[in-house]
Amino acid sequence: MGIVFRQSVKSTIVIFLGALLGAVTLLLSVKFLSQQELGFNRSGILFQAIVGSQFAMMGMSVVLAIFIHKYPVGDARRPSLVGICMAVPVIVTAVCSVVYFLFKPQVINLLYNNPSDKILGARYYWLLPVCVLFYSLMMMLEYYLNSQMKLAISVFVREIVLRLLNILLIALYFFNRINFDVLMYATVLVYIIPVIILFILCKRTENFHVNFRWNTFSKKEKKEIIHFAWYHMLMGITLTLMGLIDTLLLAPLDKDGMNTVGVYGIAVFIMSILVIPYRSMSTASVPDLTRSFEANDLQRVHDLFRRGGINILIAAVAMCSIVLMNTPNAVSFLNGLSSKGEDYSALLGVVPVLVLGRFADMATGLNSEVISISKHYKFNFRISIVLIIMMFLFISTLVPKMGIYGAAWGATLALVVFNIAKLVFLWVKMRLHPFSRKSLGVIVSGIASMSAVYFIPYFLHPLVDAALRTAIMMVVYLAMLMILKPSADLNEYLAGVKKNKRLF
Repeated sequence: MGIVFRQSVKSTIVIFLGALLGAVTLLLSVKFLSQQELGFNRSGILFQAIVGSQFAMMGMSVVLAIFIHKYPVGDARRPSLVGICMAVPVIVTAVCSVVYFLFKPQVINLLYNNPSDKILGARYYWLLPVCVLFYSLMMMLEYYLNSQMKLAISVFVREIVLRLLNILLIALYFFNRINFDVLMYATVLVYIIPVIILFILCKRTENFHVNFRWNTFSKKEKKEIIHFAWYHMLMGITLTLMGLIDTLLLAPLDKDGMNTVGVYGIAVFIMSILVIPYRSMSTASVPDLTRSFEANDLQRVHDLFRRGGINILIAAVAMCSIVLMNTPNAVSFLNGLSSKGEDYSALLGVVPVLVLGRFADMATGLNSEVISISKHYKFNFRISIVLIIMMFLFISTLVPKMGIYGAAWGATLALVVFNIAKLVFLWVKMRLHPFSRKSLGVIVSGIASMSAVYFIPYFLHPLVDAALRTAIMMVVYLAMLMILKPSADLNEYLAGVKKNKRLF
């Protein structure tokens, strides 16, 4: 768990820096763009492309991350696996693009409700398949680097390099060097840069070679790869939809369309910051969990699951506390920042609802990861299909009545049900669950940290207040954790920092 924990810390720091840059990009966008333009530039096409990329990759990203460990360095099947996995998104995107352009009017009517949204949607229509292709290739290369325990460096390219490029684009727009059309085009085309960088980084790893010899694999192996990829493609689509379907359905269902998406996209960005530690820890844990399953070392699987669960819970409670206590600061700052007089007060009701769902997802630990690499991986797909249908029904019913709040409640209800189902399944099949007496100590620590600032009025500048409020909460939280000692990994890490005078 040591290397996993260190990789988690490294990647978490990098992602937080990237999130800071993302926040700068978002704030610049809020200041200079209308809510409709913000919806298109920061959420619309990109979120559609993220969903499309899951289909384009056909589950081969997970195949690459998992099956690469079955073929050691020097095995002829290893470069074939890499090549075939990289080729799939290119082929699928090319084929699907033909259909996409043939049915352009129908697709536009499906995606947008507001008439002005349809005009912009038609103008930027060609950007979606391009974004799908670049995003898919970027993710494929990231999955390979992650399988080689190069998580931090792959995250650096996506979170730091790409965000810096986006800030540059916003700056060019601000100084009237480019117009909004060019900003939209460049926001998509810029993804080719991280693809090139990640490919170079992959080439520097041991035995990264590419060929397309499908016949290198036996008939049994081909069947296993296709079967595994098929289920994980569907799983990837459903999981991605669970995170984005609320945003995607706002444009066709809400009367204000992309104006609402512009506001809701900010809440989604806040949630993306909230889950940073969870994403880092879960991603860093997958290679070790995979090797343990391959070696049939179930005792180590149980140990990794329990330790990972408590570490993720610690991070989840900290992040939820920070977000909840600082949402009023965020709204105050955004309202004062907008040069177009836009109102972002809806975030006061949306963010707490979304936090509830994300906490349910994070607090249940490595459930999805363990199920996906076990012989029970089909369960993730089956339960996800049911919940996507439920989520679609929730949101379709609630958004016309409640608007932006209906989207938030629909997403949260689905996440809560989804994670309860996984908890029950893992306990029945593998006698695994992430909770213990130590979990209660983490919750108590979080309540204590929020209580320390709850009654303090918001009277300072939002940024100053947020900094002070967060500092107070984290001092109380860490003090409680050091007293209660819920995590051996955290204790070991803090002792190492104290001894070596460095973070890692």
